[in-house]
Amino acid sequence: MDRLACVNVPELPLQLLIRDNPTWRNVPVVVVDDDSPRGVTLWANHSARRSGIHVGMRYAVALSLCTELRAGVIAERRVTESVEALHTLLRTFSPTVETSATEPGIFWLDASGLHHLYDSLETWGQAVLRAVTGPISAEPTLPASGKTKREVTTVNQALDAAVVVGFDRLCVCAVAKSRGLGCRTQPLVVFDDPAHESAMAHKISLRDMALNPATCDTLEKLGVISLSDFMQLPAAGVRERFGLEAFRLHQSAARVHPSRVTATPHREAATQTVVFDDPESDLTRLTFAVKTALHPLLGTLARRGEALATLSLHLKLGRHHGAVTCKVCPATPTLDVVQLVELTHLKLEASRLSAGVTDAVLTAESVAATNEQLGLFESAGRDLEAAGRALARLRAELGEDAVVRAVQKSAHLPEAQFSWEPTLAVELPVVAPQSRQRPLVRRFFPRVETLSGPPRALRNDGWQPLGTSAGAVTGMHGPFVVSGGWWRREVQRHYYFLELQNQEILWVYFDLGRRQWFAQGRVE
Repeated sequence: MDRLACVNVPELPLQLLIRDNPTWRNVPVVVVDDDSPRGVTLWANHSARRSGIHVGMRYAVALSLCTELRAGVIAERRVTESVEALHTLLRTFSPTVETSATEPGIFWLDASGLHHLYDSLETWGQAVLRAVTGPISAEPTLPASGKTKREVTTVNQALDAAVVVGFDRLCVCAVAKSRGLGCRTQPLVVFDDPAHESAMAHKISLRDMALNPATCDTLEKLGVISLSDFMQLPAAGVRERFGLEAFRLHQSAARVHPSRVTATPHREAATQTVVFDDPESDLTRLTFAVKTALHPLLGTLARRGEALATLSLHLKLGRHHGAVTCKVCPATPTLDVVQLVELTHLKLEASRLSAGVTDAVLTAESVAATNEQLGLFESAGRDLEAAGRALARLRAELGEDAVVRAVQKSAHLPEAQFSWEPTLAVELPVVAPQSRQRPLVRRFFPRVETLSGPPRALRNDGWQPLGTSAGAVTGMHGPFVVSGGWWRREVQRHYYFLELQNQEILWVYFDLGRRQWFAQGRVE
């Protein structure tokens, strides 16, 4: 049978708040959405819940119930970064990791086939637990002043977590949730029997399943306390009386939803790499190379709806001089290339590199961008007036026919179906709707090339129209007959598309009047 695991970092925002304030570990603590008496409680630890405080309660009301209550605000971005850091960490233990969309700190891992890499699933689970309960990369901002060295190091304390390996998605999640924050029971459980797993999971209290406290109060009045009691209720009645959240839990317990793990897309870091042919020590050229890499980097951030907060430059130096890492921090998160290039130039000028740079890696640390920032980035387009001035300078220096464009003509022969006309102004292209297949384009040769080939009939007998470099003809399509032009001179051509060994497609024709093969162009 397929095996899966659930990793539960219980009440992750609450743990992050306690990491910021280590002395609060043994006192009632809540996370609120606003640091004011009207702030709403979002998370509450066991000590706070034991005092009658529950999620959704105003901070002033909660404080009246427990005078020792401690409260704080954890930014949503902080929680998101911690979840992403844990997701990245867990991907080193399983190729398929799913993150809960509603409960931060809940992860499902596909554990099938891992016995080939570990002695047992117990060994694998212990490795996962050791990794998760260690420090994660999304660290809080260290206190500025007034903190001793010992107080600062205690901020980086371990997280509480539980790992449950079993067979059913809901069962392993239920058992993992029962190992809540501060729970003294075994944090690692590995089930070898699906029946044992189901029996233990159905004894779990509904309050441990993160169900709405008001719903739990109502169900307890009806004698519905455990997951097993909840399963005996009719599904239609659960949705009508207790809402969609309770109905989804009932559906999951009834195994209406599949137990397989669906991988959550991993968010890759926004990076760009510049490789120099020779060690580069010139500051101007180095800055220009960084500017070239900044455009796609900022484009990636703009598509994500983010702005650059910190730009990290990792410069690998030549001649065994190691590497240098420096950071560029704009005053506010931005998508302005000009500002970042100026700051980068100043940073590189102050770095005084001991050798030339062979590789430069740009990594962006980003935050959510405002609508104004995204609008400025998207509005940055082509300056048509500047392009017109550039064309005027070219015509003045090289002549009026120096800048031309292809214009379609109504003609019979392919080479007469377009002409080159002077370009006086630049216009933005009209983007046509994209089709599923990329169109093939016939690109004309500057002039028709004479080919040596069969006298009249085209035969696939090892003919090499472009020589040995392109190889022999492997396929042919045609003929496509073109004839006419009798008011000037009669033209009779048989066009073919030739597939060559080097994967090129050659566009050729046989002129019946001159009894000769010619290459008109190639298909791209």
